[in-house]
Amino acid sequence: MKIEEISGDEYHDIFKRHDHIYNSVAFNILNEYKCEKVAYLLFHENKSKLGLIAGITNKEIASPFSAPFGGFSTKLSN
Repeated sequence: MKIEEISGDEYHDIFKRHDHIYNSVAFNILNEYKCEKVAYLLFHENKSKLGLIAGITNKEIASPFSAPFGGFSTKLSN
């Protein structure tokens, strides 16, 4: 499995549908001031993909960083 950091636009293009608003790029852009950096992470192998939006502050990564809960976004095929 590979893990890479991608842009918010790429994340949005891959994970168009969300289980809840807290996993959306738009929500996290509104709250990016609460951390030093927002990281959009893509975990992938073959056609299976997982995404995670996290905030980085003081060299620590947190998900959720600005909401009651976060979690992984999934896409099982292209």
